[in-house]
Amino acid sequence: MHKSGWLRIAASVCAVGLIGGAGASVAQAAPSETPNPQERAAAADCAAPAQLTLLNFNDFHGRIASSRPDTVQFFGTIEELRAEAGEENTIVAAAGDSIGGSLFASASQRDQPTIDAFNAAGVDTAAVGNHEFDKGFDDLTGRVIPAADFSYLGANVYDKGTENPALEEYEIFERAGLRVAVIGAVTQETPDIVVKEGVADLDFGDPVAAVNRVADKLTDGDDANGEADVIVAEIHEGGPDGGGSLAENEQARPAFASLVQDLSPKVQAVFTAHTHQAYVFDGPVPGTDQTRPVTQAGSYAGLVTRVQLNVDPATGETCTYTAENLELTDTPVDDLVAEYPRVAQVQQIVTDALAEAAEIGEEPIGKAAGALARPGRYDPAEGRYIDDRSGESTITNAVANMFSDELSERTGQTVIGVQNPGGTRADLCAPSGDQNNPCADEAFTITYGQAASILPFANTLMTTTLTGEQFKTMLEQQWSVDEDGNVTGSFLRLGLSDGVSYTYDESRELGDRITSITIDGKPIDPAGEYVVGSGNFLLGGGDNFHVFTETTPVDSGLVDLDAWVSWLRGTEDDPIAPSFVKRGLAVTPTPTELKVGEPTTIKVDQLDFTGGFPVQNTELIATIGDVEVGRAAVADGSVAALTLNLPASVPNGEQQLVLTAPDSGTTVSIPVTVSGGSAVTPTGEPSPTGEPTASPSPTATPGPTGTASPNPGPGDGDGSGPRPPLADTGGPAGLIALIGLGAATAGIAMASRRRG
Repeated sequence: MHKSGWLRIAASVCAVGLIGGAGASVAQAAPSETPNPQERAAAADCAAPAQLTLLNFNDFHGRIASSRPDTVQFFGTIEELRAEAGEENTIVAAAGDSIGGSLFASASQRDQPTIDAFNAAGVDTAAVGNHEFDKGFDDLTGRVIPAADFSYLGANVYDKGTENPALEEYEIFERAGLRVAVIGAVTQETPDIVVKEGVADLDFGDPVAAVNRVADKLTDGDDANGEADVIVAEIHEGGPDGGGSLAENEQARPAFASLVQDLSPKVQAVFTAHTHQAYVFDGPVPGTDQTRPVTQAGSYAGLVTRVQLNVDPATGETCTYTAENLELTDTPVDDLVAEYPRVAQVQQIVTDALAEAAEIGEEPIGKAAGALARPGRYDPAEGRYIDDRSGESTITNAVANMFSDELSERTGQTVIGVQNPGGTRADLCAPSGDQNNPCADEAFTITYGQAASILPFANTLMTTTLTGEQFKTMLEQQWSVDEDGNVTGSFLRLGLSDGVSYTYDESRELGDRITSITIDGKPIDPAGEYVVGSGNFLLGGGDNFHVFTETTPVDSGLVDLDAWVSWLRGTEDDPIAPSFVKRGLAVTPTPTELKVGEPTTIKVDQLDFTGGFPVQNTELIATIGDVEVGRAAVADGSVAALTLNLPASVPNGEQQLVLTAPDSGTTVSIPVTVSGGSAVTPTGEPSPTGEPTASPSPTATPGPTGTASPNPGPGDGDGSGPRPPLADTGGPAGLIALIGLGAATAGIAMASRRRG
C-alpha cells in the first residue's frame, strides 16, 4: 500500500540528473555531480529499489509528418527508451493537447492519424488538454475516446453543476512490480479558450484539488476504489518560461504556483504541459524537505521527458530519482523501423495519412483574381525558388489581414494583424512552370492543400497589447538582433494588416530607424495601447522579436490554418486580389523640419512589390494638407530625388507630410514642423490620394474572447527554437518627439475590414 510517498532522508537533494534548473535548450541530458544514489538509498533502507521509468511528452498537436518533426523518429525514440528500461518497467504517457491545432495531414482527417499512431506506438495513457475539447465534449466522448486504445484522463472535468466526474480520473498500471496510478487533469481556463457551446454541460474545477482528491482515494486503504503504490500526475497546465527559474515561473503564473506548492505529497512525479516550454525542475514536496520532478517537454514532438523513480518496493516510497529532457534519437529511421514493430506500424500510418491528405488537399475552397506572392529568386545551387524575407509580400500582408479579421471577430476587439515572413511558407497562385517566377498571372481556384502549404505549422492564434512605443520597437526589431545583442544581419519584414504604414531610414542607428508610424490615418501614440494578433510563434518572441516577451498573450482558441481556410472560403463569390499598397517605405533622409522657400530633397525607395505581378508606380506626390509640395517620377520602385518646395500658403507648426503613389494607392505620413509659412492652421485631416485595395474576408463564427495566457513558446513559425529570455527592448526616449501630433491620440479607431 502507498504510504506518504516520500522517505524522510536527511539530505535536501534526492534527485540525480538535471534537477533544480530549466531545460529550455536541451541536449542529450547527462547526470549532474550529485551523491551516488545507491549510497543514499542504502542509508534509507532502499538498498534494492524497484526502478520505474516514466516516458512523457506533451502538446503533440497532431504532428503527423515526415520531417520537422519526423513522427516516425519521435516514436522510434520512445521505443528505444522503452526497450532500454524494459517494457515491464515503463509507462508512456502524454500530458494533453495530443490532438487539435494539428498539421494538415492529421487535421484534415479529424486527427484520426494521430490517434492511430498513438495506438500503434503503445501510448499507455494521456491527460486531456484544452484542444481535446476543440470539437466539443460529444466529439471527444463519442468519437475520439472510443477510437483510442489508451485512456483519456480528466479528474477535474465534471458534469455541469455536480461533482460527478465526466471523464476517467486515473488508471492503474502494474509496472516494476508496483501498482502505479496516473491521474490526469486539464487547465481550468479550458472553457475560456474553446468554443463555449461545446463544453456548455461541463464544469472545469481546480486541477490541483482534483488530483489531491483522487490521490487521497487511491491511498485510503479501500481496495474497492483502487489502491496504488506510486502516484504520478499528468496535468495540462504549466510554467510560462522554460528559461526561467522555478520561483520565476511560480511568480509569473499563479496556476503553476499552485501546482508546485499545493499538490499532495502523495504525488511522486508531476508532468506538466500547455505552455509549450521545456524545463526540469526540483519541485518541493509540501510538508517535507524533499523534492520531486516537475517537468515539461516543450511541444510538437521535439523532446521526450524521462523520469526514473527508484522506489522502495515494500512501501512505494521514492528513494531517489533522475529527470531529464531528451532530444530525439539519431538512429536512422530505417533502422528503427527494422528493429521495432511498433515503429513500423507508425510509419505505415504516417505514409497512409500523408497520401490521404494529398487527396483531401484537392478540395476547392475559394477563388483568387491573381497571384499573391513572395519576393524571391531561383537559386541554381539549391535547385529551387528562394523567398526573400526582407521584401514586402502581398501574401504575407494578406495573412495579416486574415489575422486581423478573424481575431477581431473572435475577441470583439480591434486587432492589428502581424505576420512574420518565415511563417508564410508558400505563394497563393496558379503554378507557372517557370522556375524564375513560379506564379502565373491569372485567376485560379484555391484548394485546401494550397491554403495548408502557406500556413503549415498549425500555430495557435493569440492577441497581445503593445504600447505605441512597443509597436515601434516591434518594427525596429525587423533588423534582427539575437538575445545576446548580436546583430544577425537579417532583415525580416513583417506583414501588417490594412491601415498600418510606416517610414524608415537605414542611415540611422540600429534601434532608431523607424521614423513614422500611422494607423488608420492617425499618427501612433507612444503611450496608447494597440491590440495585435498573430501566431504563438511570433508572439512568443520568435525570430528575435523580443518585444513580445514583455507582454502577456491571450489565447484565442483559434488555429491559424482553420482560420485561414474559413477566411478563404468567403472568396468563392468575391475573389481575393493582391493588394499592392505598401506598408513600409524607405525615406532618406527623413525630414523633420521644412521651411517655406528652402527646398529639401529626399530619396524614397521600396515603392514597388517585387513578387508576383505588381503594379509599377510611375509617380510620387507629396502634400501637406491640401497643398502639393512636390512631385517626381518613379523608376524601378524608387524616387532618386523628390524635391519638397513649400509655398507660403503652407501653415506653420506641426504638420503631416503625406507621400502618395496613386498607381498602387500607397500612402505614408511623416510628421514635420513647418516654419516661414502662413500663421493659419488648416482644419480637418489630410486626405490621402488613392484607396488601399480591400481584401475579402468571410464572416467568422463568434467565439470566446480567451483568457490571459503565459508567454507562449514559439511554434514552428519559422523552425526557430524555444523563445529567448526577456530582453530590454523598449523604444528610445525620443519617440514622443518623433511622433509629433500622435501624442494627443490615445488609441486607435480602425475601420472594419469586412465587406458588407
